[in-house]
Amino acid sequence: METQNSKQSALYERMESHLKLKKPLLGKDSPFSELLQGMVNKILEGEVNQFIEDEKKEGKSNKRNGYTKKKVLSSTGQIEVSTPRDRAGEFEPELIGKRERELTSGLDEHIMAFYAQGNSIEDIRRLLQQMYGIEISS
Repeated sequence: METQNSKQSALYERMESHLKLKKPLLGKDSPFSELLQGMVNKILEGEVNQFIEDEKKEGKSNKRNGYTKKKVLSSTGQIEVSTPRDRAGEFEPELIGKRERELTSGLDEHIMAFYAQGNSIEDIRRLLQQMYGIEISS
């Protein structure tokens, strides 16, 4: 099993290679698309975890129920998103809605910029809360 550090290391090597070979930084098979895809999926995980936690606090017995995969267009190219589901079908993601196919709010650019500046996922979560009012668990 590949560790998180080795995955990140491999991604940085791909980015460096892209830059050295002067390949397009955005678009299909771009390391930046891969990075954005990972961040979007992490944020969606945080959203569903917070939703289920809130449901439990209200005394409801809702649970997670797998994922729905879809391809989403972003400024970095097409990414594959795994949207978590809940058994009651009440979870509505804020980042990318159930029937949305584009991530064009500029949020993807902000996430990429935050990450490029060395912000952690927790830092990005707090910044998204401050900027957009999106509640996402870490």
